[in-house]
Amino acid sequence: MKAFLLLVTWFAQGQPPSNYQAPFNSAEACETARSAVLADGRRLQAEALQRAIAAHGDNQQARFFAIAPTVTAVCAAQ
Repeated sequence: MKAFLLLVTWFAQGQPPSNYQAPFNSAEACETARSAVLADGRRLQAEALQRAIAAHGDNQQARFFAIAPTVTAVCAAQ
């Protein structure tokens, strides 16, 4: 059985990157976790946009003020 690592890096404005790794026994389990991490990133970005819209009203202007972390995630075979 081949082992897999999920490599995750979060980028937040004004902060150094934060990264971690998580081991998995299958590519499918790693991909499921990767999808969940990326979904969390999309959720945080959507929440930041909603806060910016509430504060600034206009959607185009709000996108400029929507500050949220960005995430990268990749599964790699060990």
